[in-house]
Amino acid sequence: MSTNDPNAGTTGSGGEVVFIVVALGVLALAVWLVGHTALVTWWDWVKRGEIWMIRGILPGRFVALQQHLVLVQREHLLSRVHWATITEVNHRVGTVLGPVLAVPLGVLAIRLFWSRYQRTRVHTPESLVEMVKERFPWGRVWNHDIHLQDPHAGPWALAQRPWDFARAHQAAYWEPDADHPDAKLHMAVEAVERALIAQLGPTDIALLPVAVRALVAALLPQVHGDDETAHQRLIDLANLAYDHADLRGVVRMQAVAWTPTPAERRIWDSLVVRHRFARCQFLALFEAAGERALLPSAHLLWLKAVDRPLWYAVNSLGRGHRCHVEGAGILAHYRAECAAGVPLLDPQIDAAVHGLRAALQEVRE
Repeated sequence: MSTNDPNAGTTGSGGEVVFIVVALGVLALAVWLVGHTALVTWWDWVKRGEIWMIRGILPGRFVALQQHLVLVQREHLLSRVHWATITEVNHRVGTVLGPVLAVPLGVLAIRLFWSRYQRTRVHTPESLVEMVKERFPWGRVWNHDIHLQDPHAGPWALAQRPWDFARAHQAAYWEPDADHPDAKLHMAVEAVERALIAQLGPTDIALLPVAVRALVAALLPQVHGDDETAHQRLIDLANLAYDHADLRGVVRMQAVAWTPTPAERRIWDSLVVRHRFARCQFLALFEAAGERALLPSAHLLWLKAVDRPLWYAVNSLGRGHRCHVEGAGILAHYRAECAAGVPLLDPQIDAAVHGLRAALQEVRE
């Protein structure tokens, strides 16, 4: 005798659905744990393609989107990527273009991955580094379009070499000729000194660009111990710079958005009384901030277009006796004041002059 229970099939179907959902969840978790590296790498390449396509539509957002993707790449290299980070990047970059352009993005990702695979087969890590240095001497691929300018013009130009500096100021020449074995270097010391003294700039921080004063306000919290506030302010300045064409966000800045606290003001005052020139005061602040944490240079790249001598002086800190010639005057006076322990009224640039002479004698053109 058979019985027809209408609920029997429903109960079985419900149990099967639960089992399937649990099985799929376990399978997805296993795939994520086992294939984590491959999945994140694939997602990274797809996002690169998506950002590349966004670049053609909204070029002003390209750098900011690249910075968001760096969050995932950094976690990917260190340990494991957190799902929250991927969600954040998806939210900022956008989730509309991905599904719509899945096929072309997938093709682009495969093409980029294949190119990378071919490079790893042809080049060793050492030869790859040398090739990248040769193609991108400024070290940042996303600045390629900017650096296609004349290397000796504009705030974004490449760093001057000693002979570039001497030519620009008509400060040195060889007699009779640089190729002659008995050639003698003639250097116009007064012209060199004028150029190096000009790098020192004003004695009042208020006379420097507003963006530099904003950078001072951004670094002071780190010296005081508030790393989180300093990091956020650096990011805000970087976004303000890179989200606007030609860095108008910082170049045309009219006011500083942050007011130093009394404790931060005391820190700044303690640095000011030890250095005469404003750019040397900034170097002292930068070194004090760097003692507590590593300052990412990518957040300060815009400074090169705002205050070029200060940028090269900052990037010469910690290099021993070597420095960029465009910031040599600032660094020489700053080191002299640090050694003396008091502000020096007269520019102390003898070390920079001697260094330039030695560099010119080493390389003949």
